Amino acid sequence: MKKIFIVITSLSVLAACGGKTEDAKKEEAGKENASETKEETVKSAESTETPESIAANWCKLNGIAHFATTPEEKEDAEDALDNFEEDMENKYKDDKAMMDKIEEAVEACEASSEGR
Repeated sequence: MKKIFIVITSLSVLAACGGKTEDAKKEEAGKENASETKEETVKSAESTETPESIAANWCKLNGIAHFATTPEEKEDAEDALDNFEEDMENKYKDDKAMMDKIEEAVEACEASSEGR
């Protein structure tokens, strides 16, 4: 009888805690924060369109991709970076001067975004 009570109590506690360990909760929170950061970066690029701001957003996404801790995070960050690049290229494909300025600004921050 004691064994059944202990098992039921353990299952109740596990269900009340959501069944996740502290490490699992921290990992999930980290993924949510990284996802929010990528989304915020893309959104902020849309509202402030200067070569420097675009490059800053690119470098931020590049840093997230470069320092990702899991293969899934790295893949998600690289996808966000690819999408950002594609959006900017589509938006400014007819403005060579703007593209050149963006490229110069990206070159200025790329190394630091990778910790070099």
